[in-house]
Amino acid sequence: MVKSTQTGCPALGGPPEADERIQPVVSAVKRIRSVMLAHLAPRWLELNLTMAQVHVLHVVRRLDRISGRQLAGELGVSPAAVVSVCDRLEQQGYIERVRDRDDRRILWLQLTPAGLELVDGFAGEGSTRMLRALLSLTDEDREALVHSLEMLAAAMESGQDAEPSAAAPAT
Repeated sequence: MVKSTQTGCPALGGPPEADERIQPVVSAVKRIRSVMLAHLAPRWLELNLTMAQVHVLHVVRRLDRISGRQLAGELGVSPAAVVSVCDRLEQQGYIERVRDRDDRRILWLQLTPAGLELVDGFAGEGSTRMLRALLSLTDEDREALVHSLEMLAAAMESGQDAEPSAAAPAT
């Protein structure tokens, strides 16, 4: 059993006012995710890929090449669990297994040109949609958005997302 150490809103075991402060942000992020999924999901479904396969493709793309053990760690599953997913992606021509030149015991997973085209094509479509939306904002709104997103990313990277901010005023 996993013990939760997160606090800060009722859903995470914290005070109700924290939930009220973050709810507009959570709602906006959900709307953005929903728009992106509605736009791209039908195309992913045409490819006959499972969500696990899509996730593997994105992880391999992000890391360029990765061992099966590293991939399992990234996904939070056992190494054996990634084998069948990778087998299927290899059969479909999206990933390939390549032996390490220096240590032949190591087998790297990497995207094939078709896999790169697939993942980057979808990412490009999402990026284009995001770019158009960002260009519709004023310079001031874009600057405020960048500032807020940078602060959020820094808090998540540093682990500050695990504890509620004591300085955050309740509304």
